[in-house]
Amino acid sequence: GGGSGADGGVEAKAKFEASNPSCVPYVIGLPAGGCAEPPASPGLSFALNGELRELSNPDPDMKLVDYIRNVEGLTGTKKSCAEGGCGACTVTAEFFDEDSKTWESRAINSCLVPVCSLDGCKVTTIEGITKDVDDFHPIQQKLAEKNGSQCGYCSAGMVMNMYSMLQSNEKPTKDEIENRFDGNICRCTGYRPILDAMHSFGGQEGGAADIEDLGTRKACPMSEDAEEDHCSRKAKDLCPGDERKLRACSQQRARTVTSYQNAQGVKWITPTSLDQLCTLMNSLNQDFELVSAHTGITGVQKYYTGKAWGLPAKKASTLIAISRIPELNIVEEAKEGVVVGANTTLEKLLDVLGRHPNDLGFEALCRHIQKIANVQVR
Repeated sequence: GGGSGADGGVEAKAKFEASNPSCVPYVIGLPAGGCAEPPASPGLSFALNGELRELSNPDPDMKLVDYIRNVEGLTGTKKSCAEGGCGACTVTAEFFDEDSKTWESRAINSCLVPVCSLDGCKVTTIEGITKDVDDFHPIQQKLAEKNGSQCGYCSAGMVMNMYSMLQSNEKPTKDEIENRFDGNICRCTGYRPILDAMHSFGGQEGGAADIEDLGTRKACPMSEDAEEDHCSRKAKDLCPGDERKLRACSQQRARTVTSYQNAQGVKWITPTSLDQLCTLMNSLNQDFELVSAHTGITGVQKYYTGKAWGLPAKKASTLIAISRIPELNIVEEAKEGVVVGANTTLEKLLDVLGRHPNDLGFEALCRHIQKIANVQVR
C-alpha cells in the first residue's frame, strides 16, 4: 500500500484525528503535529552464518542478496530473476517467536528482503552449512550423487530450501517435499534427479506415483535410500554471548521506533504499535509505502508501475515497516472461526487452517493459498 500525507490537506488530517483519537501524534521523539521523522537509530544487529553483524545505518534500498554477495563476498547465493520467481537466491532465515520462545526457520528469497528488515534475525547461506569447500553437507552430497546439478546456478537455492525445511520438519513426506520446490526453477535437469536427491531425506508415504513405477507398482527406489544424518549437520550457531546480545537488541527494538536513511534520502521507519503507525501515516509530508512482506517494494512491483516496460516509476521516499506491530501479528482460534492479523504470512495461515481438517471452507481456502506464488514468497 502507499499514500501521500500532502494530498489530503489539513482538513482531512483533522477529520482523521477526530475519528481516531488514539492516533494523535506522539511517536517517540516527535513533536505533536510535526513531520514524522524519528531520530537516527542505534543500529541493526543480525547473525550471518553464526557470526554477529552490526550495521550502524543500513541502506533501506539494499536487498539481502546484494549484502551477501557484494559486502560479505559470499557468492554461493545467486542473483537471477530479482523478483522472487526462480529461487536461486534462497537462504535460510530464523525469526525468534516470543510466544514459543523458539527460533522459527524459513526459506526466503534474499533478492526481495531488505537488510533493514533483518533486525534480530539469523541468516544462513550455502557457505554456512559446510565447514570447508571439501566438506559437503549431506544435502549437497546427495544432489551430486543423483546428478541433480548441471550448470549449478540453481543448486545453492535448491539445497538451502531443503535445508530450511529439515530444520522444522525432520521427516517430510514426498508430497511435502515436492510441494516445497514450487519456487525453485531449474532449466537443465528436468527436475527428476533433483527430486530423487531430495526424496531421500523424506518418508516413504505420500507423493504421486512416478511414471517409471506405474508398470510394476513398486515403491520408488529413492525412498529406500533415506538419509539419517542430516539432522546432525546444522549450520554454525552464535556463541552464547552473541546469542544473548542479539536477543537483547531484538527485544529493545520491539519497544523502540527505528529509523534509517540512505544518501538518496530514502527512509526506513519501523513503528512498534498501531497508534505509532497511524501517527506516521497521518503526519508524513511525503509519499510513503507500507512494507509488510517484500514483494510490494521490489520484484513484481516493476510490472504494475510500468518499470518493466521502460516507463518512469515513481518511488516512495519513505518506507514504513509494519512487521513489529503486535496488533497486526495476532493469531486467535475460537469456535466462531480464526482471526489472523494482516502481517500473518500465508504459510503460517496454511498451518493454522490445517488444524481444522473438517472445515470445508478452510480446506478450500488452503487449496487456493497453495496456488499463490511459492513457498519462499508465501
